[in-house]
Amino acid sequence: MKTQTLIVYGNCQAEAIAAVLRRHPRITALFEIVYLRSFDHPTEGIAALDDRDAERCAMLFEQYDANAPFPSPEKLPRQAHRVTFPAADLHLLWPLGSVNPANLPEPPRYPHGRFVYGDAAVIRQIQGGATAEEALAYYLERSEQDLPPLDKFLRLEQARLAQRDARCDVKVSPLIFDRFQSERLFWTINHPTHALLRELINAILAKAASLEPRLARVRLDNEYFKKHFASEVLGAIAVPIHPKVAEYFVLSWYDPNERWTYYGDTRTYEAYFREMIEYGVAAERARRVETASQ
Repeated sequence: MKTQTLIVYGNCQAEAIAAVLRRHPRITALFEIVYLRSFDHPTEGIAALDDRDAERCAMLFEQYDANAPFPSPEKLPRQAHRVTFPAADLHLLWPLGSVNPANLPEPPRYPHGRFVYGDAAVIRQIQGGATAEEALAYYLERSEQDLPPLDKFLRLEQARLAQRDARCDVKVSPLIFDRFQSERLFWTINHPTHALLRELINAILAKAASLEPRLARVRLDNEYFKKHFASEVLGAIAVPIHPKVAEYFVLSWYDPNERWTYYGDTRTYEAYFREMIEYGVAAERARRVETASQ
């Protein structure tokens, strides 16, 4: 058994970071990697920190979240090192992103629901009484008018991410805004691609090495990811990007004919929204029937 643990605390990104670190022999020769979930999972509930893992902790990689800080700092040894890092997210490419009121958990395949990522224009159409065909036609032909002023939205996102970076040991927003137009960095609002995940992990390790010399010169490159992670760790879903958003920000990697990954399958842009809308319309119809019967 390893004598020391390295605890990675946070959301699904932190879980992906822990999975990546567990494959690196130089890291696992030093630490047992322990992931601690920061959110209430729909089927697994809230995770608790094992006292034995806490007692052996030499380092904590904590994803900053003002609403869900690391729950048991008093359990850690006083000499344990702590590195805080931000969540890697970007609303900029999905300005219509919204909580989906129709989404419900459907375990085991969809523990978080079939359509976790809602769309404000779709929701307004459905709640306004549109049929599935009417809502889809509106989205494909006229949803551009629902987009916010994208220049202002960019400034707001830059300010939001910079403000969060300021509270962390590791910074990620400069890299995001330098490269999001030339390189695909996100699959969804909060699921980074390998390209960004790799840079985030390397930044965390670089900061950790300043506290723990045994981590000096540990760096993950493209070959490491190709060898150990042929598929994207957080790429189960790729949410389509509105063509007008791609056009405005001149996304060089954007393909209007792309088939978007969806739980092991792929969808065209139109098929993705057709399925989401049909799902939402059925849920809204059921809600109205239930309300009428009460």
